[in-house]
Amino acid sequence: MSAVEVIGGRFGKMGSGVMTSTLLMFVTTSSLLSIIPILAVICAIIVILWIGTIFELGKEYHAALDKRKESEAA
Repeated sequence: MSAVEVIGGRFGKMGSGVMTSTLLMFVTTSSLLSIIPILAVICAIIVILWIGTIFELGKEYHAALDKRKESEAA
């Protein structure tokens, strides 16, 4: 589990750096303050997708847990 956290943390840092660098290259007014609204929208989209994924994983977890309880009861 800790390997996933280490790799995920490094991937997140790398991804945010790549995203910021890419936006700074392609936005005509190349300053960090000019891309903050774009970064905020991207961040909001990622958070919404993340929350949706958490709910889907929760459903799968509870379904597997119910299936396990049924098999133990039989």
